[in-house]
Amino acid sequence: MPAGSYLCSFDFERDGVCMLPGAVDGRVCASLADTASDLVNARGGARINDVPSDILPLIAKDGLLTSIASGLLGKAAWAVRMIAFDKSAARNWGLSWHQDRAIAVAKRAEVSGFRNWTVKHGVHHVEAPAEILGQMVALRLHLDECGLDNGPLEVARGSFRRGRLSKSEIRMSISDMECSPCLAHSGDVVAMRGLTVHRSGPAKTPTHRRVLHVDYAGCTLPGGLAWAPC
Repeated sequence: MPAGSYLCSFDFERDGVCMLPGAVDGRVCASLADTASDLVNARGGARINDVPSDILPLIAKDGLLTSIASGLLGKAAWAVRMIAFDKSAARNWGLSWHQDRAIAVAKRAEVSGFRNWTVKHGVHHVEAPAEILGQMVALRLHLDECGLDNGPLEVARGSFRRGRLSKSEIRMSISDMECSPCLAHSGDVVAMRGLTVHRSGPAKTPTHRRVLHVDYAGCTLPGGLAWAPC
Protein backbone atom coordinates (compact mmCIF):
# COMPACT_ATOMS: atom_id res chain seq x y z
CA MET A 1 0.00 0.00 0.00
CA PRO A 2 1.94 3.09 -1.20
CA ALA A 3 2.38 6.03 1.14
CA GLY A 4 -0.73 8.19 1.27
CA SER A 5 -2.93 5.60 -0.46
CA TYR A 6 -5.93 5.93 1.83
CA LEU A 7 -9.33 5.09 0.42
CA CYS A 8 -11.05 7.97 2.21
CA SER A 9 -10.55 10.69 4.80
CA PHE A 10 -12.52 11.40 7.96
CA ASP A 11 -13.55 14.36 10.10
CA PHE A 12 -13.75 13.59 13.82
CA GLU A 13 -16.56 16.02 14.64
CA ARG A 14 -18.70 14.90 11.73
CA ASP A 15 -17.85 11.20 11.44
CA GLY A 16 -16.68 10.30 14.95
CA VAL A 17 -13.51 8.92 13.34
CA CYS A 18 -10.22 10.41 12.19
CA MET A 19 -6.80 9.32 10.96
CA LEU A 20 -3.50 10.59 12.34
CA PRO A 21 -0.87 9.51 9.79
CA GLY A 22 2.64 8.74 11.04
CA ALA A 23 1.84 9.58 14.66
CA VAL A 24 4.42 7.12 16.03
CA ASP A 25 7.96 6.63 14.72
CA GLY A 26 8.57 3.49 12.66
CA ARG A 27 11.42 2.26 14.88
CA VAL A 28 9.17 2.48 17.92
CA CYS A 29 6.44 0.58 16.06
CA ALA A 30 8.84 -2.20 15.09
CA SER A 31 9.67 -2.77 18.76
CA LEU A 32 6.02 -2.53 19.80
CA ALA A 33 5.04 -5.06 17.12
CA ASP A 34 7.23 -7.67 18.80
CA THR A 35 5.69 -6.79 22.16
CA ALA A 36 2.17 -7.10 20.73
CA SER A 37 2.98 -10.52 19.27
CA ASP A 38 4.01 -11.71 22.72
CA LEU A 39 0.77 -10.40 24.25
CA VAL A 40 -1.80 -11.68 21.75
CA ASN A 41 -3.41 -15.00 22.64
CA ALA A 42 -4.66 -17.81 20.41
CA ARG A 43 -7.90 -15.93 19.71
CA GLY A 44 -6.06 -13.01 18.14
CA GLY A 45 -6.65 -10.46 20.90
CA ALA A 46 -5.90 -9.97 24.57
CA ARG A 47 -6.52 -7.33 27.24
CA ILE A 48 -3.25 -5.96 28.61
CA ASN A 49 -3.49 -5.88 32.40
CA ASP A 50 0.20 -5.26 33.08
CA VAL A 51 1.31 -2.66 30.55
CA PRO A 52 4.83 -3.41 29.21
CA SER A 53 7.50 -0.77 29.86
CA ASP A 54 7.87 0.14 26.17
CA ILE A 55 4.16 1.00 25.92
CA LEU A 56 3.89 3.00 29.15
CA PRO A 57 5.42 6.23 27.75
CA LEU A 58 2.68 6.41 25.11
CA ILE A 59 -0.17 6.33 27.65
CA ALA A 60 1.45 8.31 30.47
CA LYS A 61 -0.18 11.58 31.56
CA ASP A 62 2.01 13.49 29.10
CA GLY A 63 2.30 10.62 26.60
CA LEU A 64 1.66 10.96 22.88
CA LEU A 65 -1.54 8.90 22.77
CA THR A 66 -2.88 10.62 25.87
CA SER A 67 -2.26 14.02 24.30
CA ILE A 68 -4.11 12.94 21.16
CA ALA A 69 -7.09 11.65 23.14
CA SER A 70 -7.29 14.80 25.28
CA GLY A 71 -7.17 16.99 22.20
CA LEU A 72 -9.98 15.09 20.51
CA LEU A 73 -12.22 15.09 23.59
CA GLY A 74 -11.41 18.70 24.41
CA LYS A 75 -10.49 17.89 28.02
CA ALA A 76 -8.10 15.80 30.07
CA ALA A 77 -8.35 12.10 29.23
CA TRP A 78 -6.66 9.03 30.62
CA ALA A 79 -6.22 5.43 29.46
CA VAL A 80 -8.77 3.03 30.95
CA ARG A 81 -8.25 -0.15 28.90
CA MET A 82 -5.70 -1.54 26.46
CA ILE A 83 -6.04 -4.48 24.08
CA ALA A 84 -3.54 -6.00 21.66
CA PHE A 85 -4.93 -7.39 18.40
CA ASP A 86 -3.41 -9.39 15.59
CA LYS A 87 -5.01 -10.77 12.45
CA SER A 88 -2.84 -13.27 10.59
CA ALA A 89 -3.00 -16.55 8.68
CA ALA A 90 -2.88 -18.38 12.01
CA ARG A 91 -5.51 -16.12 13.65
CA ASN A 92 -7.84 -14.82 10.97
CA TRP A 93 -10.99 -13.56 12.66
CA GLY A 94 -13.80 -11.10 12.13
CA LEU A 95 -16.47 -9.19 14.05
CA SER A 96 -19.90 -8.15 12.77
CA TRP A 97 -21.33 -4.62 13.10
CA HIS A 98 -21.48 -3.57 16.76
CA GLN A 99 -20.78 -0.84 19.32
CA ASP A 100 -18.15 -1.12 22.08
CA ARG A 101 -20.30 -0.68 25.19
CA ALA A 102 -18.46 -2.61 27.92
CA ILE A 103 -16.01 -0.72 30.12
CA ALA A 104 -13.45 -2.13 32.56
CA VAL A 105 -13.96 -1.21 36.22
CA ALA A 106 -12.01 -1.81 39.41
CA LYS A 107 -14.84 -3.62 41.21
CA ARG A 108 -18.53 -4.37 40.87
CA ALA A 109 -21.11 -1.96 42.23
CA GLU A 110 -24.81 -1.88 41.35
CA VAL A 111 -25.46 1.53 39.77
CA SER A 112 -28.50 2.53 37.71
CA GLY A 113 -27.83 2.44 33.97
CA PHE A 114 -24.92 0.01 34.23
CA ARG A 115 -25.84 -3.54 33.26
CA ASN A 116 -24.72 -6.92 31.90
CA TRP A 117 -21.78 -7.58 34.19
CA THR A 118 -19.00 -9.92 33.06
CA VAL A 119 -15.45 -10.78 34.07
CA LYS A 120 -12.89 -10.74 31.25
CA HIS A 121 -9.24 -11.61 31.82
CA GLY A 122 -9.85 -11.27 35.57
CA VAL A 123 -11.28 -7.73 35.28
CA HIS A 124 -14.90 -6.67 35.90
CA HIS A 125 -16.66 -5.29 32.80
CA VAL A 126 -20.08 -3.69 32.54
CA GLU A 127 -22.11 -2.01 29.79
CA ALA A 128 -22.16 1.71 30.50
CA PRO A 129 -24.88 4.25 29.68
CA ALA A 130 -24.59 6.47 26.62
CA GLU A 131 -23.57 9.55 28.58
CA ILE A 132 -20.41 7.75 29.73
CA LEU A 133 -19.58 6.11 26.40
CA GLY A 134 -20.02 9.44 24.65
CA GLN A 135 -17.10 10.81 26.66
CA MET A 136 -14.70 8.14 25.45
CA VAL A 137 -12.43 7.76 22.46
CA ALA A 138 -10.57 4.66 21.28
CA LEU A 139 -7.12 5.08 19.74
CA ARG A 140 -5.83 2.28 17.52
CA LEU A 141 -2.10 2.40 16.89
CA HIS A 142 -1.28 0.32 13.80
CA LEU A 143 2.00 -1.57 13.97
CA ASP A 144 1.68 -3.10 10.49
CA GLU A 145 0.26 -2.07 7.13
CA CYS A 146 -3.50 -2.58 6.94
CA GLY A 147 -5.05 -2.54 3.47
CA LEU A 148 -8.39 -3.61 2.06
CA ASP A 149 -7.38 -7.29 1.94
CA ASN A 150 -6.28 -7.50 5.56
CA GLY A 151 -9.63 -7.13 7.31
CA PRO A 152 -9.50 -3.42 8.18
CA LEU A 153 -11.72 -1.67 10.67
CA GLU A 154 -14.90 -0.40 8.99
CA VAL A 155 -17.02 2.36 10.49
CA ALA A 156 -20.50 3.82 10.02
CA ARG A 157 -19.83 7.53 9.78
CA GLY A 158 -21.69 9.65 12.33
CA SER A 159 -23.31 6.64 14.01
CA PHE A 160 -22.13 7.77 17.46
CA ARG A 161 -24.88 10.40 17.42
CA ARG A 162 -27.59 7.74 17.57
CA GLY A 163 -26.71 6.62 21.11
CA ARG A 164 -26.89 3.03 22.31
CA LEU A 165 -28.44 0.81 19.67
CA SER A 166 -30.01 -2.64 19.73
CA LYS A 167 -28.89 -5.26 17.19
CA SER A 168 -31.87 -4.49 14.98
CA GLU A 169 -31.21 -0.74 15.25
CA ILE A 170 -27.59 -1.32 14.25
CA ARG A 171 -28.73 -3.22 11.15
CA MET A 172 -31.05 -0.35 10.27
CA SER A 173 -28.34 2.23 10.91
CA ILE A 174 -25.81 0.73 8.53
CA SER A 175 -28.43 0.54 5.81
CA ASP A 176 -28.80 4.33 5.66
CA MET A 177 -25.32 5.53 6.67
CA GLU A 178 -22.05 5.79 4.79
CA CYS A 179 -19.74 2.95 5.84
CA SER A 180 -16.00 3.19 5.17
CA PRO A 181 -12.84 1.17 5.82
CA CYS A 182 -9.99 2.63 7.86
CA LEU A 183 -6.81 1.81 5.97
CA ALA A 184 -3.55 2.45 7.77
CA HIS A 185 0.23 2.31 7.58
CA SER A 186 2.51 1.30 10.43
CA GLY A 187 2.68 4.23 12.86
CA ASP A 188 -0.74 5.60 11.96
CA VAL A 189 -3.37 6.12 14.66
CA VAL A 190 -7.09 5.68 14.00
CA ALA A 191 -9.30 7.50 16.52
CA MET A 192 -12.90 6.39 17.03
CA ARG A 193 -15.45 8.10 19.26
CA GLY A 194 -17.42 6.01 21.75
CA LEU A 195 -20.68 4.46 20.41
CA THR A 196 -19.42 4.43 16.81
CA VAL A 197 -20.86 1.41 14.97
CA HIS A 198 -18.04 -0.62 13.45
CA ARG A 199 -16.93 -4.05 12.29
CA SER A 200 -13.85 -5.91 11.07
CA GLY A 201 -14.15 -8.77 8.60
CA PRO A 202 -11.71 -11.66 8.17
CA ALA A 203 -8.67 -10.90 6.06
CA LYS A 204 -8.79 -11.97 2.42
CA THR A 205 -4.99 -12.11 2.32
CA PRO A 206 -3.91 -12.66 5.93
CA THR A 207 -0.66 -11.09 7.06
CA HIS A 208 0.15 -9.63 10.46
CA ARG A 209 -2.23 -6.80 11.37
CA ARG A 210 -1.01 -5.91 14.84
CA VAL A 211 -2.83 -3.09 16.60
CA LEU A 212 -2.62 -1.57 20.06
CA HIS A 213 -6.13 -0.43 20.98
CA VAL A 214 -6.36 2.02 23.89
CA ASP A 215 -9.68 3.22 25.33
CA TYR A 216 -9.56 6.72 26.83
CA ALA A 217 -12.12 8.32 29.13
CA GLY A 218 -12.75 11.96 29.90
CA CYS A 219 -15.05 11.48 32.90
CA THR A 220 -15.21 9.76 36.27
CA LEU A 221 -17.80 7.09 37.06
CA PRO A 222 -20.79 7.51 39.43
CA GLY A 223 -22.03 5.57 42.44
CA GLY A 224 -18.74 4.18 43.74
CA LEU A 225 -17.64 2.75 40.39
CA ALA A 226 -14.06 3.41 39.30
CA TRP A 227 -12.18 2.73 36.10
CA ALA A 228 -9.93 -0.33 36.24
CA PRO A 229 -6.24 0.66 36.43
CA CYS A 230 -4.43 0.68 33.12
